[in-house]
Amino acid sequence: MDKADERLILELISNSARASDLCDEALEAAKQGVFQQSDILLHQAEEAIAEAHDCQFSLLTKQAQGEDVEVNILMVHGQDHLNRATISHKFTLELCVVYKKLFKQL
Repeated sequence: MDKADERLILELISNSARASDLCDEALEAAKQGVFQQSDILLHQAEEAIAEAHDCQFSLLTKQAQGEDVEVNILMVHGQDHLNRATISHKFTLELCVVYKKLFKQL
């Protein structure tokens, strides 16, 4: 694997991990009824996921153009992080809606 691909994968992992952490923080804020903060954190998580997707897209584009992209455990690890972040974001969005409804009933 060349250094440019490795750098892209590490950036993908970093952005995905940051997105997951932001989702965790957003959920904690929602549990406490701090919805403005929760919304801000979810937006930041969405931006981090978009940055991770950009890295993924760069690798996909490279391969689509006929260049060799080595698949190794680091790449699999990166894809796993991105999948987790994406799923975490979707579920956190839904849970925040539930918390907002619960807080309105109290």
